[in-house]
Order: sequence, then structure tokens, then C-alpha cells
Amino acid sequence: MKTIQFVGRLTIERELYVDAPMQVVASMFNKKVEELEAMSQMDLEELFMDNIYTIEHSALQIRTNCVDYHDDYDNEELDTLIVNDTEEVV
Repeated sequence: MKTIQFVGRLTIERELYVDAPMQVVASMFNKKVEELEAMSQMDLEELFMDNIYTIEHSALQIRTNCVDYHDDYDNEELDTLIVNDTEEVV
């Protein structure tokens, strides 16, 4: 039986976009709207960066109109491609 082993590397730069009502953002971060409204610009930036994977999940899995993404593919690289001709063990 022949098998193929492949190892490749793909570098992706992903931009995430949020354009949402405060209620949606508060819900995404399990916060109250009042908490978000009381935060400074720096605190909001920190909140968004601390939750970047939550935002990414929303963009990729939930696909709302409020959260979106764009991928730029920077680099594709082949590490290994091996074709093995082996006998199947019974």
C-alpha cells in the first residue's frame, strides 16, 4: 500500500472587522453595555486584543453581519512530501 506524508506551511495575515451595536459587542464579551460605555479607549483596545480569538471565532463560525474578516496569504512553503511504498501488515 502506498502512503503519502505531507507537511506544508501556510502563513496567513487575518484582519478582523467589528462594526456592531454595543449590545452585540457586550454579548460577545460577556459584559454589560454599561461596562463598555464606562471604559476608556485604552481599556477598550485592551479588551478587544485580549479577546481577539473570541472575535475571530465570531467571524469564522457565527458569521454575523457585525463581525467579518479578510485573509491575506503571505507565504506557502513545502516542508516535506514523501511517498512510501509499504506492505500492509496483517
